[in-house]
Amino acid sequence: MLKNASAAERQISHILGRSLLEGFFWLIYIFDDSSKRAARFEEKINAFKREYGKFWNEPLIPDKASLETADPSWAALPRPKDVNSMLAQATNDHGDKLSYLYFTYRVASFDTHGNSMDALFQAVFGKPCNFAALDFVFGFDLIANHYLVIMAQLHDAGEI
Repeated sequence: MLKNASAAERQISHILGRSLLEGFFWLIYIFDDSSKRAARFEEKINAFKREYGKFWNEPLIPDKASLETADPSWAALPRPKDVNSMLAQATNDHGDKLSYLYFTYRVASFDTHGNSMDALFQAVFGKPCNFAALDFVFGFDLIANHYLVIMAQLHDAGEI
């Protein structure tokens, strides 16, 4: 799932890919077990409330009057599971745990937060460095397949 790519390519593909991965990981976590679906969706709602509350409390927002007001109690909601914990609980259609996908997320996260530009690699290591790039075409094919599995399960259960 890795390939060679320039830092500029990674800064686009990994940042965008990380956003798609996070949404996908939440969906597979929520829809993994129909008996836990409502509770897991509630976790996602609470995660949204916490993030919206942090956003709302940002002092530099120029026009809060145009936004929905955050409830101060949202700050006390439980923190959502981290990606690795969600993946450790979810399985694919063959029953395999999805923890192996965490590596993909970490590579994309490092490029996103580490801002791994060629100049920084040069400054830190004293030479140009090669850093792995994710093959998102392959990954997105797997994601699309899993979405189809979820849709088929919902269809078979009469939920859509």
